[in-house]
Amino acid sequence: MEFIYERIQISMVLAVIICNPLIVYQLYKFMRPGLFPSERMFYLTVIPSSMFLFLTGSFFSYTVVAPIGTRLLIRYTEERVAPIIVLEYFIGYVSFILITFGIIFEIPLVIYLLLKMDLVKAEDLKKWRKYIYFGVFILGMAFSPDPTPVTPFFLTLMVIILYEVSLGISQRIT
Repeated sequence: MEFIYERIQISMVLAVIICNPLIVYQLYKFMRPGLFPSERMFYLTVIPSSMFLFLTGSFFSYTVVAPIGTRLLIRYTEERVAPIIVLEYFIGYVSFILITFGIIFEIPLVIYLLLKMDLVKAEDLKKWRKYIYFGVFILGMAFSPDPTPVTPFFLTLMVIILYEVSLGISQRIT
């Protein structure tokens, strides 16, 4: 049963990733009558950026974070016990990392939208950066699917890089 259940779980994660463009398009079609022409154009430029950033984050986590985390866990346990990879836990771990890093890579777009809507100023983002980094690391440690610091480290590192890139871009915008 575990094998069948895990195939269903993988299918569900892939369905969310693959159907994301359709979901976003349907949201746009629903909102389109209430948008001004300039807002329509803005939304149409944000959609591809959002999908690109999400897929980039998922790809990064699949090719970098998951292999390093898995190797570290196996290397740590193989000296003491014979490591056994349980399919359910491994698929859950990889799925969590794919979706989390996909969302994390949306940070530049979120910051851009916040600045564009004048909900926050670039100076405030610079002032709050150390608190944001600390909070992200604590949340990463608390919700990490593995007991090692690998996933929270990469998560915090990517947030710092994306946040700093976003601040650099925001200075050009404002």
